[in-house]
Amino acid sequence: MIFVFSATGNSMHVARRIANATEDYIVDIADCLRSESFEFQTSANERVGFVFPTYFLGLPLPVEKFVEKLKLHCGQDAYVYLVTTFGTSPGASAALLPRLLKERTGITNPINTASVRMVDTWTPMFNVSDARRNHRIEQRAEVEIEEIASAIVTQSGLHMSGLRIPVWLARLYHSSYETERRVSVSTVKNVRDADDAHDSARREQYKWPTDILAGMRPNASCVYGACTNARRSPSI
Repeated sequence: MIFVFSATGNSMHVARRIANATEDYIVDIADCLRSESFEFQTSANERVGFVFPTYFLGLPLPVEKFVEKLKLHCGQDAYVYLVTTFGTSPGASAALLPRLLKERTGITNPINTASVRMVDTWTPMFNVSDARRNHRIEQRAEVEIEEIASAIVTQSGLHMSGLRIPVWLARLYHSSYETERRVSVSTVKNVRDADDAHDSARREQYKWPTDILAGMRPNASCVYGACTNARRSPSI
């Protein structure tokens, strides 16, 4: 079982790659929040994964809300892991989610953690118009994803890449999350419309979020608040 939250597509792309390797099924956190589905039962040795992006050095609000209500019944020998995608730093996400899981669900299983650097699609701060740079990051990401998926199949230890941040500092910075995520952007309207219409044909023609954003002018395309509505967009 793989719980996934994805806004622009990066994390869903990772989850799908892992699911293809493990033959585990994906549970969309956004769908669970809408349907108020929070109770899950797994077999004794079933893998349980969480895949999500790092937001402001911490956890996306939907992930926090989901885990706070999650009732997860898994065996003591279950292999539990998390994979976070990031553009600049995975922040303290590798520490925050395990803490929240143990506090809210009582899980005592060791939690293996990994991270994958991808193109940062928060364009008010990052320019995604450099196609060559994006391609290099995506190529490296594919290698990392393959390595992570292979380790999960064998239930081996995982590795965090990128600069990790102390929890106290991440929480201080994360406090600006709610303000920044409200930035209104109209240039992702087409992506939102495709998502709302569940236009799978349109979504499948893309592989990465940068395929959508490449034609958009820098500093006016995709930010957290708007991208949250584009979670099914290509490349997740």
